[in-house]
Amino acid sequence: MSKRGKLYVTLIAITVLTIIALEMTKPKQINWFESYALHHKIPFGSFVFKEQLQRVSKKVKLVERPPFEYLKSNSANGTYIFYNDVINFGREELNSLLDWVDKGNTLLVSATDFEPMLLDTLHLKTLSVNTIGNFNNEYKVQLVNPRLDNNSFKYDKPTTFYHFNKIDTLKTNVVGFIDTYRNQQKTIKDSLVNIIKQPFGKGTIILSTFPQAFTNYFMLKTP
Repeated sequence: MSKRGKLYVTLIAITVLTIIALEMTKPKQINWFESYALHHKIPFGSFVFKEQLQRVSKKVKLVERPPFEYLKSNSANGTYIFYNDVINFGREELNSLLDWVDKGNTLLVSATDFEPMLLDTLHLKTLSVNTIGNFNNEYKVQLVNPRLDNNSFKYDKPTTFYHFNKIDTLKTNVVGFIDTYRNQQKTIKDSLVNIIKQPFGKGTIILSTFPQAFTNYFMLKTP
């Protein structure tokens, strides 16, 4: 090989090694996909929630079967938790869950929005949060029960939020709210309701439009 050919090979090798070195030292990009998966350690996975839940109580059971199938073959009592970006049970599965709640159990469902049948059953309606004027994409979420931690938390990741714009005031208790106001103190009446609790038969149904609360990002983020 000529000297010029060897020089070209050397330059190519140096270039390739430089590119590899830059790629290896480049900060790893964060995966912001909202998976809600229990084994995912990405910001919007739920690994931390699973670990904390199992640490708090040994009675926690992870159910990997459809609710209709599980409830048909088990007589479990307690609280059934579902959270994801979108949750649609379907008529038969939802009816089986409602029958289970009616016997004295608790159903907690957290999703950006809910299927019409569930909302109609509880006499609820939802509406997307108006983001006009919220240029920094900042939201404040807060619990309203004074016996619970009522510190507000700022959430600043782009997404579409929903709130309950119609509730059955005779049966529904407000648990939490969300708003887009910054540097202002708003009363509960002026805020947007995003977590509600309602009795159903002998049991209770809790709905939340903020499933991000169950993710690694929100649980590890300080107020």
